[in-house]
Amino acid sequence: MDQTTHDHLVGSIYNAAAGRTSWDPALEQLAHSLDAFAIHLIGVDKRSLGVRFSHTGGHAPAEMHLDLLRRYHQIDERLPVVVQNDRDTWFHC
Repeated sequence: MDQTTHDHLVGSIYNAAAGRTSWDPALEQLAHSLDAFAIHLIGVDKRSLGVRFSHTGGHAPAEMHLDLLRRYHQIDERLPVVVQNDRDTWFHC
């Protein structure tokens, strides 16, 4: 990836994190840059274990995203690790 593309990608992610733009185009660009099938960003409320936000980019069909929200997040083996982390700690995998 050339420097201009990299800078644009990082800028897109920062703009989405700041609420200036939607996450979906930034994640779409990230998936394309990484040649990934899909990128998924999910926020989980530690008290209720409910999904607070969810955004995707890449080639995953909408049904896949909905299945994650409906079922998989409830049995996700990473969830106990996330719940144990400090409130302001990011967890990525």
